[in-house]
Amino acid sequence: MQNGPNWPVLHFCPSFCSSSSIPAPRCQLFMSQQLWLCVHGSLFFRGVACVYVKLCTICNFLPVNPKENSMRRFLAVVVMALGWLMCAPAFAQTVSLNFEDGTSGTAVGSFYSAQGVTFSSAEWIGHGGLAGGSGTLGIRYPGTYQWGPANPVIATFSTPVSTVSVVGLDIGVQGLVMTAYDAAVGGTQVATQQVAGTDVGVGLFYTLTVASANIRRVEISQLTQEGGDGIVLDDFSFTRAAVAPAVPVPTLSPGALVGLALALACAALFTRRRVLR
Repeated sequence: MQNGPNWPVLHFCPSFCSSSSIPAPRCQLFMSQQLWLCVHGSLFFRGVACVYVKLCTICNFLPVNPKENSMRRFLAVVVMALGWLMCAPAFAQTVSLNFEDGTSGTAVGSFYSAQGVTFSSAEWIGHGGLAGGSGTLGIRYPGTYQWGPANPVIATFSTPVSTVSVVGLDIGVQGLVMTAYDAAVGGTQVATQQVAGTDVGVGLFYTLTVASANIRRVEISQLTQEGGDGIVLDDFSFTRAAVAPAVPVPTLSPGALVGLALALACAALFTRRRVLR
């Protein structure tokens, strides 16, 4: 959820209900003459789905001829597909980077901007397959394996993310720390995690993870810069926060409104009600 009032937001997606969700007396009709059209979704509050909602109505297909029946079913499927496409942005997405697509000694910069993250004060470096790494390339502060909190590797996200993880390789007594902020520059610290190994960290690796509702930037460094204990970073991942518009009052998102309208139109235009006896 983006900055702003933390009002509940409803996201609806239309779909066909399974026969198991239809009352028992009507299951037979579902298989032969009737199709249940559902609109379902979740109530998001502070970016978390907390209430599941489902509304169903009967699409009664009793056409004059088989061709009309096929056309109506085809149109209903199209409506469902459009509804799902409009609802898709409501789901969170995880992005994983293993840094194997870079060139050792080159600045990372905006190389991963299309995936939603830009790195500052970071370069690719070959680490020869250190324990815990997914390949042979990682990243470090430019020109050195030792860097402290005053000169961190920085990752800035194009949109808010909810979790960030990184693997630290060869972690010794100088440790590793990752701190998250709610702004691309400055801002307030929203989460942090740190770890320390032993000696110079040969064979030791750790995964750090920070989580918060609105992370825009993380800074990664050793706890201290001096001591002869170098590190490499690998396997960086982050999860984009579920997209839900910040609104002053509870409301449906624009895409969900269109999806709901299409679903209702299908029920109204392509069905005839009949009373079950």
